[in-house]
Amino acid sequence: MAGGGAVDSTLEVTPTWATASIVSVIVLVSMAAQRGIHYTGLVRGRKSNPPVKAALENIKEELMLLGFISLLLAVSQTFTTEICVPRSLIQTMLPCKSSNFTVAPTKSYNRRLLVFRRDLASDTGNSTKCIDKGKMPILSGTDIHDLHMFIFILAVVHISYSLATVYLGGRKVVFGGGSCSTINLCFQIHAWEKWEADTQADGIITYFFSSVTLLQQFGWSVTKEDYYTLRHTFIINHSKNNSFDFHAFLKAAIAQDFKTVIGMSEYFWVYVIVFFLLNVHGWHTYFWISFVPILVLILLGAKLQYILGTLAVDILKAPGEPVQVRDKFFWFGTPRILLHLLHFSIFQNAFELALLFWMWATFGWHSCLIDNKTTAILHVSSGILILIQCSYTTLPLYALLSQVD
Repeated sequence: MAGGGAVDSTLEVTPTWATASIVSVIVLVSMAAQRGIHYTGLVRGRKSNPPVKAALENIKEELMLLGFISLLLAVSQTFTTEICVPRSLIQTMLPCKSSNFTVAPTKSYNRRLLVFRRDLASDTGNSTKCIDKGKMPILSGTDIHDLHMFIFILAVVHISYSLATVYLGGRKVVFGGGSCSTINLCFQIHAWEKWEADTQADGIITYFFSSVTLLQQFGWSVTKEDYYTLRHTFIINHSKNNSFDFHAFLKAAIAQDFKTVIGMSEYFWVYVIVFFLLNVHGWHTYFWISFVPILVLILLGAKLQYILGTLAVDILKAPGEPVQVRDKFFWFGTPRILLHLLHFSIFQNAFELALLFWMWATFGWHSCLIDNKTTAILHVSSGILILIQCSYTTLPLYALLSQVD
């Protein structure tokens, strides 16, 4: 029993039915999630969708890594809460103003943000050991629980966001047949296979070149004329005849690109750690990072549109001659640099959304961490728009241009 009447029970005095009930629910939910991923892989495998199959493999690896991180947090909780640091050090680089808190315990959401109000009853005496030394624990048991929640929410949001990107982008490149409605967001999802059929039927390569501007990337991602131009360039560069199925070739090649844009590399974890370090009150770190995925996508889209326009001009200057794309047009002669930047943009956007959902679920909508509600709403809106832009414009255009040479 601790101050305030909180009961610090252990499994030794917990009813067996309570333990069995909670464990059974956790196991059933985990097995359902695992079977769901496995079933998705089987279904997509029967439909011959290499991009989704490749993405699922990366998702399995990501889940394994996140599971290890969560397990290590749980195992090391006792040791972590026994690490004592001076009170003056604990009061530096705070995410919220120290004036927002009182020393007395409270049931408000903000109680969990600073050590001044940590619930000592939840730390099984470890915090008391530090206080007896005139110090404070570096993290409380509640803090570690909150980190568990963050890892779980990050996993759910990032995996969902990545799957949505791959699915929508895969539909643009892989699927054919049918037709879209008149809604502009369709962006000619099913057109590529039909265009390939048109080239087999008449063998005529059409060309139409329009001015390339920064805003062009926000319209139709790839026009019929663009597709014909890039297909024609590929056939010339690789000495193929006009009956070559360029669309089928893209279906196989795009799987490798999707494997790259799914998952979390070690550099992304460094980014997460740096964000938590710099998320200091008054620095507005969460606000400034919202511009990162938008700027990256604008730069990538403008670069790809520039490459497309330059390629078309070169074809006009030397019709029938091979046109070098990879070494000439991409930054540093490496197309995959653009893909890695796109991967970072997707992760960054998912991370922003996960961070917002975590702060909302853990500390409440009126927490000092969400001080600007308008910015929070813009984060969600921009996340959806960036998802559409990545899936329907940037990824398909990159897939075409990177395979021409």
